[in-house]
Amino acid sequence: MLFLCLRKNIIIGNICKKEDKMIILKERKLKRLFDIATTLLEQEIESISQRKAVVTIGVTGGSVTKFYEIVSKSKSKWSNVELFLLDERITSFQSMRNYPKIKKYFSKIMSSSRIHEIRADGNPFINAEKYDDLLKTKNKYGFDIIIISAGVEGHVASVFPRKNYLKKGYIFIEDSPKKPNRRITATMSIMKSAKVCFTFFLGEKKKDLLKEFQEGSLQEKEFPVNFVKRIKKSYVFTDIK
Repeated sequence: MLFLCLRKNIIIGNICKKEDKMIILKERKLKRLFDIATTLLEQEIESISQRKAVVTIGVTGGSVTKFYEIVSKSKSKWSNVELFLLDERITSFQSMRNYPKIKKYFSKIMSSSRIHEIRADGNPFINAEKYDDLLKTKNKYGFDIIIISAGVEGHVASVFPRKNYLKKGYIFIEDSPKKPNRRITATMSIMKSAKVCFTFFLGEKKKDLLKEFQEGSLQEKEFPVNFVKRIKKSYVFTDIK
């Protein structure tokens, strides 16, 4: 059992494994896991804020949105955070898009004007390029922090296995193996620019996925989530037994 000293609080993770640049925290109680992650996230934002006026954060949708609900109840106000989506589904159905859910939670702790939407209408190639340009106006190097969840086959955002997107930045794709097929996504190269990464493996159906992540030797092309091992500081959170 690992004790993490977080300011005046002592937070206990049921199981925790520390790698060279990566900390894996396991906690069966999801609320407890998210509370730990929220405290760590607040600390990282504060630490970066001491060096920079603006903190850029990239977030995904999916199962990790349950974590955003806990973050939204934080007493911290993200007045200097610029929030970007790491991917978006190009569809007219609002319920399928990431932005409405992300805005719902984060607008409780920050200005909606700093939660940047990926347009789902108009020319998707131009929208991807404009979004990439917008990120560069806030941080020419990319992201300070990214928050992601691992998909069942190891995909991250809309970067799927055996999809080699060479461009650094945001791109439009039409061949997503999951519906809807048309998406705008950050490529792995821009996600790797992050200084800090929060990765979530949630649910027992991802047990084999977590095992492969911890013990496997697949290359990033076959198992995209492996890229987080190369980020300077990486936290991995799971509720898997």
